[in-house]
Amino acid sequence: MDCATAILDMENVDYRRILEVLKRRLAEVIVRSKINFRDDLRLLNVLWNRFGIERIACAKDILPFWKQFLESGKWGNACFSLYAHVPFCRKKCSFCRFNVRVGPTEGVLSSYVDDLIQEMEFFSGALSAITFSSFMVGGGTPSVLTIEQMRRLFSAAARLFNIHREKNGYQSIEFHPADASLEKLLVAREAGFDRVSFGVQSLDRTVLKRIYRDDQTTDHVRLAIRRSRKAGFGCVSVDLVLGLWGDSPDIFMRSAIKLLEEKPTNLCVNQLNLTQDYMIAEGIKPASYFSQRDEMISSVCESLKREASCRGYSTDEISPTRGIWMLSREDNPSREAELSYREALAYTLGIGQGAWSQIPGRVWYERAHDAFSRDRPIYKMRQRDLEVEAAEYTREWLIRTSFIKFGEFQEALGVDFRSHYGLELKILGMLGKIRIESDGVRFLPAALTERFFYGSVFFLRQWANLSAGKELLGPDFLSWLRDGLLERSS
Repeated sequence: MDCATAILDMENVDYRRILEVLKRRLAEVIVRSKINFRDDLRLLNVLWNRFGIERIACAKDILPFWKQFLESGKWGNACFSLYAHVPFCRKKCSFCRFNVRVGPTEGVLSSYVDDLIQEMEFFSGALSAITFSSFMVGGGTPSVLTIEQMRRLFSAAARLFNIHREKNGYQSIEFHPADASLEKLLVAREAGFDRVSFGVQSLDRTVLKRIYRDDQTTDHVRLAIRRSRKAGFGCVSVDLVLGLWGDSPDIFMRSAIKLLEEKPTNLCVNQLNLTQDYMIAEGIKPASYFSQRDEMISSVCESLKREASCRGYSTDEISPTRGIWMLSREDNPSREAELSYREALAYTLGIGQGAWSQIPGRVWYERAHDAFSRDRPIYKMRQRDLEVEAAEYTREWLIRTSFIKFGEFQEALGVDFRSHYGLELKILGMLGKIRIESDGVRFLPAALTERFFYGSVFFLRQWANLSAGKELLGPDFLSWLRDGLLERSS
């Protein structure tokens, strides 16, 4: 009988003690059984997404949480971001993992802008004390909006919120290259946006057709970049996806070189997040996919470093262990602000269907795909406390780097990392997977996928502090643990 089966047969058990056992067991399994992490992101998602009780809430239920937080004055040096979500696209890429809707009519878009403004109006009064150092409009594809719809949205945001760019923030909007008319870009620039991002994904016609993006051409991309400069954007960022099925190192590098020749401010390379829908659409299995992708990453790394470096781009982030490579021109005037923002402790007010928000130390919530109403339950909400905030902070830093600074943790959360996570540090230390230094803790090795799993160790404490812990540790969770982890280590 394995550990999980034995637990299932017990009644009136000490769930806190079980959590400590499971925590140690998870750490041992992760490190010793050499799980293929890349094939087990499903397990990781289950672990992270079940750390709290989710309930449905109305806007009027959420507003008091914002008021209580602001009255406490406990936000320190954190920065705040306003994010408006536009969940529409002309077409949906086959690899897209977001819940977007395709083919919106002008009437649907106009009604949606009205909806965004109503939601902003509801929350703006309570948030008048906050200065938003960043304002971002994403999707979906915000550039599906008409010029008049964009003007209405931008002017409402400026009227209702205090938006003021600081050193660790910027105003950014996403465009589809085929929608990037000079007129629309000028409207965004006049509204204060200083960064525009284009999701290019590839410049190869065969690859584009395969991912249902054949409405985009190389000429669209070239014109979009040049028009952005003409409109006065200080930062022009373009995205490529590395690891699309059917792509190859040569094909990818041809796309990258063509983009680098246009001298965008940033070239962001995203390694593909494999989804079930994409695997079904392409008829592929994870093992086959990751074998091909690993070869691509290994082959592309040095070639991209060489080509980017000789064109004046920083290549520090090009490494097989990072999930996103941000290549920034060394003369990029916004580079310091972007780096500061990525490293800052940021809190978000999300507006729109599918947008999520975070009220520090209190709740996390996400808007459902329903019309805004103050009285109807249109948000999924999870309670947050110090434990959740600490675990989230640790996870976010493990995604970005392999080193967590004690001083910054203390400043952000008001507790000492070493005392708060004594058990977790002891476990990972005994396994030789961390090194305690004078100013922080370093995780070994630094591979991105392994850091994800180390971060999950810090989440297991959550169940011990929930009144519904027995429910969360019921047969469903334990079966997952047994099938996904314990069975592999036997």
